Amino acid sequence: MAVVGGKGLKDGVGFFGETTASLVRAWLAVHPDPRPSTHLFVTSLGQALGEYGIVRILHRLSQRAGLARKIGPHALRHYAATAILRPSRHTIGKTSAVSGRPGVGEKD
Repeated sequence: MAVVGGKGLKDGVGFFGETTASLVRAWLAVHPDPRPSTHLFVTSLGQALGEYGIVRILHRLSQRAGLARKIGPHALRHYAATAILRPSRHTIGKTSAVSGRPGVGEKD
């Protein structure tokens, strides 16, 4: 999935598994405007879901899950990177590619 204007307003690539891919395909089947040039995540009015809309959703889901603190996009990205790095077969290079952060010795 192409990420346009992500962290630091940089473009990149988002990775996800087959379960998420099937959910995205189901959403695109009913999306108000499923052309590739439109935003994947939209409000009920069909407008792009902005950064703070996503933060509010993550905070609400954190509370529903009974977590001790609210989780935002930054914490979620760190959790994903840690989960990828834990199995010893994954490298820091692979983790930095998924997290969108530079690897060891690379500049932002």
